Amino acid sequence: MLLTERRVLLRALLLLLGLKTVATDAISDDSPLMLSTPSNLNVIEGATVLLPCNVLNIERKVRIWKHLPSRILFSGSISVSRDTQIHLVNGSALRIDAITPRYEGEYVCLVSHHPALNVTHRIHVLVPPTVEADPSSGKTIVRKGNAATLACNASGIPQPVITWTHEHDGIESTSLPSGVRQVLGGSQLQIASADVHHAGAYRCTADNDVGETAAAVIVLTVLYAPELVVSPEWIHGDEGATVEFTCTCNSAPPSHIAWVRTGQETPLVASDRVKLKQKLTPPTTTEAWLKLQRLRGEDLGSYACMAKNSVGQSMKTVEISGLAEPVQLRGDQSGDTSFLLMWTAKSYSPIIEYQLKIRRHKSDDEWTDVMIPVSEEGLQQSLFFSHSYNVTGLEPGTRYEAVLQAHNNFGWNRPSETMLFSAGDPPTTEPVVSSTYLPFYDADLDITDPTYLKQGSSTSSSPTFQLVHILFLIGLSLL
Repeated sequence: MLLTERRVLLRALLLLLGLKTVATDAISDDSPLMLSTPSNLNVIEGATVLLPCNVLNIERKVRIWKHLPSRILFSGSISVSRDTQIHLVNGSALRIDAITPRYEGEYVCLVSHHPALNVTHRIHVLVPPTVEADPSSGKTIVRKGNAATLACNASGIPQPVITWTHEHDGIESTSLPSGVRQVLGGSQLQIASADVHHAGAYRCTADNDVGETAAAVIVLTVLYAPELVVSPEWIHGDEGATVEFTCTCNSAPPSHIAWVRTGQETPLVASDRVKLKQKLTPPTTTEAWLKLQRLRGEDLGSYACMAKNSVGQSMKTVEISGLAEPVQLRGDQSGDTSFLLMWTAKSYSPIIEYQLKIRRHKSDDEWTDVMIPVSEEGLQQSLFFSHSYNVTGLEPGTRYEAVLQAHNNFGWNRPSETMLFSAGDPPTTEPVVSSTYLPFYDADLDITDPTYLKQGSSTSSSPTFQLVHILFLIGLSLL
């Protein structure tokens, strides 16, 4: 194509682009014309970048590529820098392979003898985040009560933002435990006094919106002495019975557990009557069971669950007692000025008598102390002993409180929990009652009668009561 035709086509193209002045200048003489425009590029590390430098009428003139401020890369087709990652494409464009942050900056292409004829490209290299745990092992061990520091060193361009999560007992949370403070822009966690709830895996995640996020995990182990919970703390037993205790130990590292009879130094060993079992639930929980079969009289007493690890030791005591189990009161209103109290006591030996205490709730009144004997029929019951008392002479709308103790051959048991009641309303908290529990109207208690301050009524059981009593025992045998 003739030179004139080329200029006509170029002018038409420039006019279409709205560059009328440039189009006029382009055909005015044979001077070089820069066709490429400046650019501002954000490039992810490792990518390939192509920088154009298209010049019209360059003829014998030479393109010069520079990395500002002063590094010359190419003069014409001659490589000056000898950088193996930088190449000249088609004699004009500059290509940078596997770009890294050191290639960031301004690149200018100019035409020899025409220094004002140039194009500048600005490159910003973006680097995906990376993160390293500190300590590098990803593990930190500290004793309970001591200070701890966890850190994540993140890098990237732009600088990544760090967020933390905490995983404990298999549950991950974006909320850090109480007592954990973020410092140094969130890259470091400080714990002034480490506690058990601080233990677990801390995950730090670095994100700068470039590529994938990066994460590291630091596992914090808090060492502490054994912490024990026993269940039950007290159990009712007698000759021939079987009892079982559970001792749950939380500690780090896990503890060695032994059962010891109080007053003795030698741990219990397994036998045909003594059964021992342990189970470790990593990382910190150990459960130990003690089961005594075919109890003998000498087995009654207290036993200790003893646990020890490298940090310390602990002990919890349990008791096998011949005393009756604490009674749980229940009841219902039986009239406008009366209330029926009912209970069932569990005891291997016969219940001899009960002691009932009643007074107005939240008052400084002295307790009305009532001794309730057990009838001959009641003494013949086994394991479960049921009784009731109808309290009369109550003031309507007045709250009362009552506690009860049972006496067997081993003595008085622990008092029941206090029950609140009034004549016109049901009790505040009424325990779940089995359908086999039947009311027994053994006697009426009038708390206004001073004769009841020391002993209760000794009214004999009626034939109707005896029949109901027998039905109750039959119901228990079917449980």
